[in-house]
Amino acid sequence: MNTKGNRASVADPGPQSPPPKKDEITATSNFGDFQNGVYAEALQGVTSRYPFDFASIERKASETLPEWVYRYVSAAAGDGRTQRANVDAYSRYGIVPRMMVSPLKRDLSIDLFGKHLASPIFMCPVGLVGLCAPDFQGDVAAAQASAATGVPFTLSTFSQSPMEDVIRHTGETPSFFSAVPS
Repeated sequence: MNTKGNRASVADPGPQSPPPKKDEITATSNFGDFQNGVYAEALQGVTSRYPFDFASIERKASETLPEWVYRYVSAAAGDGRTQRANVDAYSRYGIVPRMMVSPLKRDLSIDLFGKHLASPIFMCPVGLVGLCAPDFQGDVAAAQASAATGVPFTLSTFSQSPMEDVIRHTGETPSFFSAVPS
């Protein structure tokens, strides 16, 4: 769904938390702690600075990215057929929250490639994500987000920055590389 140019008026969402400054982003011992922080802000009436639905993410992208970058990214690498098929397929699934049901011990950890990881969730490789940051260093920003949350990072073959420059920003967070032979 292309929302470029459609600026719908929205009621005042109430107070919003300001974006974190670089020095305010600290690693959490469990990436779920970050999510709990977002929920805690919502309980205090603070509207999240992070969009949670596809339409809002797409709208923010259209308002923020340079037009040539937005056109490239929103085209979904062609006519969008694969993207539409993915959206359709994933729309059949949902996550059922189990609030007020707390197991005595929660362990989502896995062992992969000789590494013990806190959960099976990874930051997937995103080709050309470098274009999506104001300084065209989106790969570095993604690596920094990985380090801040502890979510393992995967660098794309199509990184805008040299691998060595990106990976040093992941700190101690496990990192992987997605090799796509052409």
